Formats: sequence, structure tokens, C-alpha cells
Amino acid sequence: MSTYVLIHGSWHGGWCWDRVAPLLRNAGHHVETPDLPGHGADATPVSEITLQRYVDRVCDVLDAQAEPVILVGHSHGGVVVTQAAEQRPGKIRTLVYLAAFLPRNGESLLDLARQDPDMSRNVLPFLDLFEEQGYATVQPEHIREAFYHDCSDADAAWAAEHVRGAREPLASPATPMQTTPERFGRIPRVYIACLDDRAISPALQKLMYTNTPCGRVVEMHTSHSPFLAAPETLAGHLLALADAPADRAEQNKAVVRRFVEEAQTLHRVEAVDEYLSDDFVDHTPMPGFSPDRAGVKGVFTLFYTAFAGFRAVIEDQVADGDRVMTRKTFYGTHQGAFMGIPPTGRPVQIKVIDVLYLRDGMITEHWGAVDQLGLMQQLGVVPAPEAAPA
Repeated sequence: MSTYVLIHGSWHGGWCWDRVAPLLRNAGHHVETPDLPGHGADATPVSEITLQRYVDRVCDVLDAQAEPVILVGHSHGGVVVTQAAEQRPGKIRTLVYLAAFLPRNGESLLDLARQDPDMSRNVLPFLDLFEEQGYATVQPEHIREAFYHDCSDADAAWAAEHVRGAREPLASPATPMQTTPERFGRIPRVYIACLDDRAISPALQKLMYTNTPCGRVVEMHTSHSPFLAAPETLAGHLLALADAPADRAEQNKAVVRRFVEEAQTLHRVEAVDEYLSDDFVDHTPMPGFSPDRAGVKGVFTLFYTAFAGFRAVIEDQVADGDRVMTRKTFYGTHQGAFMGIPPTGRPVQIKVIDVLYLRDGMITEHWGAVDQLGLMQQLGVVPAPEAAPA
């Protein structure tokens, strides 16, 4: 079972997923469709709404889930899930952008909207701005054209009734993203482009997923609202993310590579909490250290301090589903006490093979084999073998 968190866009609410969420639940998955502040049934005043308030709502939902989720953002929701991913990278298995804004670091939604190469397919001309009051509305006569032109009359009327008069705060679209490769950038991304979109043009969608590459791009021949125009097809694309063995193996390898880079080369000990599950078990712990996350932090801290310039280089990696084997070498210079051995100033190369198991993008188990004899020989504690006579 997977968990989907579906985040709506501007002028919408959790109600917009009413055709899709049951299809995901009927397939055995858990689905959350929260209302962002000031949307749907949430009555937060416009004057109190910021991008961070949106992000906080999403993070609250993420924190309540037992496992990393498939986080889907539609339209404006793409900005929200991007910033939430920066703040909760360990809670997200995959990011899905559904005809959504996909900003780079420093970009805002408005920055992207103004870059649209085809303004004839952009919602901006259909808006009424109330700058003093801090919100925008969609002109009632253009709601269907902007969002629902290919939906049934009944669905379009039902959705338009929700959107008519809805107030979208102006603060969030003007707020630049603050993202990093180490956090947001480590999460696998999928973009679902809508090719008959009249709110965010297909040209702008392509520009965004080209500037911020996604592991997979799916095309749907629908309006801006595939959750109403083609809910079964959309649900099928989302369900494919829940069980894609080949993709999962590659994603797991990528998770391990990022963990090695962040925890072992960049010395971010907090990455242990971001990548290792709460129930993580180390089956081959280093003597004197516990077999849990606290023990792993202790081992990493020991190596950071004992070996100057400590870093890891991956030399080979093989994955089979949720199991990842990595062969790597640690490099450093022995300038601090290590297991009772005073600093020698010697450079070392430590050969390591790790076997990791992952669940929903989190590392759950570890087995390791370290060339301890080779390390002791390099440190001069154990004599190196004599060369064979010629």
C-alpha cells in the first residue's frame, strides 16, 4: 500500500480530487486531500495566508503519515509541494507535478507565469486583481474556458460553482522558492503535462520540466483539470507510481548515492534521520556502537573527526527491487584518535561493501563488510605482508 497526498491549486480545494481519490482508495491505497488555508472548507482569512502557511499545512499532513508518500501538486500546488519537499525530504517518496508550476531556487509562481511563451493559453487574462485587499478571482464567464472546457456540462458546472467567487491570496504566488539540491533535489520527480491546457500553457509546462528535469514526463490530452476530464486515466498514471519495480530499483540506488554523498562526504550527520527509517537496524554495527540511527551517527562522527578530509567514492552499485549493494572506498588522513590509535598522519583508503534494504525510499536495514585488516596495516598497527620474493 502507498500513501498519496493530493494538493490542489488556486481557487480549488480538496474537493477537486473527488473523482480520483476513490479510484486510488479502491486499489488499496491511502489518500489525503487536504484543503490549503483559505480554500475549500478552511476559513483562514486572506490577510493571514502566505506560502509558508500552505507549506505548514502540507507538512502537518506529511508528518502524520507512517511512511514516505507520493506527493502530488496541481497547478499552484506545484509551488507548495516544492517548498514542502525542501522542508520534509525524508517524508516524500516521489513528487508529482500535475500541470503544475515547477520553480527553480529563487523563482516564484509569478516569475514562471510571466515567462509563458503562449499567453493565449494562460489564466492571467481571465483574472480580476484586488491588490489592496490582497487577492485575485477568476472572471465567472471565463471559469469553464480556463479550467474545464473538455469536461462534461455537469462536472464543469459543479466545479465552477466552487471556483466562482473564490479568493486566491496574492502573497504565495509572489514568494520565491528556497530550495537546495541536497533536500528538494534528492527526491524523484514526475511531471504530468496537459496538452490542451488553457491555464498554464503546454509550452510553459515543457519549459519548466526542461529547466528542472524530471525522471519521467507523462502527457495527457486534457484541459487543466484531468481530475475531472479524465479521472480514470489520471488515476492509472498515479497508480503506476505505486509499483514500478525497475524504477524502484533505480530510485533506491539514487537514494543510497545521495545518502553516501550527504552523510559520508558532506558530513551532514542529520542526514541519518532523513534517510534512515525510525525502525532502522544495523546488522553489523561497529563494536561499541548501537545498531540503530544513534549508533550510525556515532560511527560517522568518529570517522569525521579521526580522518581529515573524510569522503566516500562509490565504485560499483547493483540494485534488485528494495535491495542495494554498494562497493565504495573511504579516503582520509588519520589526524585524530581512532579506536585507541593515536593520530599517525597517514593517508588511508578503506574498502567497504554495503548491503542496504529500503522501504518506500527509506533505508531500513544494513549489512556491511569493511577491510579492517587493510586499515590497520595502513595505520601501522599490523605489519603489512612482505612482498613475495622475485
